[in-house]
Amino acid sequence: MIPRNYKDTVQLILSPKLPALAEKILMGQTTPCTGKESFAHKLEIVPARRRADLTPPGKHMLIDSAYRLNETHFHEKCIYKFSKWQYLVKKLTPSHWRIEVAGDIFSHLVWPYRTVGSLLKVLLCQHGLMSFHSAGFYDGQDVALVLAPSGTGKTLTTIHFLCRGGGVYNDDTVTVKDGKIIPTPWGMHFWEHRYKNAPEILPTNMPVFTARDKWRLRASRVLKAASLGMVGLGSRLNIAEYWPGSVPPPAEPVKIISLRRGEQLRVDTNTPVEVLRNRLWGDLEYQCLPVLRWRDVETISGIPFFQAGEFFDRHRNFMDKLFARCRLTTITVPARYSREVFECINEAIHS
Repeated sequence: MIPRNYKDTVQLILSPKLPALAEKILMGQTTPCTGKESFAHKLEIVPARRRADLTPPGKHMLIDSAYRLNETHFHEKCIYKFSKWQYLVKKLTPSHWRIEVAGDIFSHLVWPYRTVGSLLKVLLCQHGLMSFHSAGFYDGQDVALVLAPSGTGKTLTTIHFLCRGGGVYNDDTVTVKDGKIIPTPWGMHFWEHRYKNAPEILPTNMPVFTARDKWRLRASRVLKAASLGMVGLGSRLNIAEYWPGSVPPPAEPVKIISLRRGEQLRVDTNTPVEVLRNRLWGDLEYQCLPVLRWRDVETISGIPFFQAGEFFDRHRNFMDKLFARCRLTTITVPARYSREVFECINEAIHS
C-alpha cells in the first residue's frame, strides 16, 4: 500500500524498515568512499507554514538529494525551487538540517525515491564498484529508478519525461575515486573530458524543469556516448565518441529507440537528425529515450523502461523488501555487472 499521508512518508524516510546498516547509511552515520559528501546526522522534513515563507531567489537550483546536504550546494536559509514545489533549507547546526516544503509534495512520494536512491548509491560506493550514475522520476503512480554507468543517456531520458509532465525528477551521481574523474552532484567536471568546451549533460547550476520550459542544449556541445537530445524541446541528437576510460565499447551498434503509442522507431548511428526533427512530438504521446547499448527496451502499462532481465525477475521479492512500500518501475543494471551489484547490496542489507 503506497502511503498517501505525508507523516507516513516522512516516517518511511527517517525510520525506514531496513536493517541497522541501511538506517545508519540513510541517517548519515556512514559516508561513501568519495569522501566529498557531507551527510546530515539529523534531518527534519516538515511542511511549510505558509507559502509566503518561501520567496524564491533569483537563482534556482534543484535539490541533489535529501540525504546529501553538501554545504557547497546547500546554503543556510536559502530557498530552492524544485518543479512546482519550493524548499526552504535551514542549517540549524552542522549536523542538524531542516527542510520546509511548500506544496502538496508529500502526497507525490518524492521521498521514498530519495531513500531508495541514497541507499543504493552509498552501497555501491562502499563496495568499490565502478562509476555508476542514477536518475529517476515519479510519474504520479510509480517511482522510476535507473542505474547504469555514465554516458548511456539516462539523464536526458528522465529530463524528457519530466518536461512532458512526467513528474518529479532527481539526479544523483555516484563515483568511486580513481584519480581521473572528479565527481560533482550532477556528474563529472567538464574540464575532465577530452573536449574542454563540452560540459557535462547537466551543469552544476541546473535549471528548473517544467512542462513549459524550453531547455536547450548548447549548439556546439558534445554529449557522451549515446544521448538523445529532445528535439521537441529545442535540443539536437548528438552521438559522440566514447570518453576514454568511461564505458567500454558496446558489443553491438549504438541504437536509439523512440516510442509512440503502437509504434516503434529504431534509429542507429547513421540515421540523420532530420529524420527525428521532422516528426511530430506530442507532450504526452511521444516518448523517446536512449537505450542501454547492451540491453533491450520493453513497455509496461505504456511506460517504457530499461529491462533489467533476470536480475530483476529473479530477485523481485528481495527488491520489494528493499524498496519497502515504494512501487519500483525501473531498475537498470548492465548485464555484466548485475550479479556483482545484487551480491554487494544483498550482503550489505542482510549482514
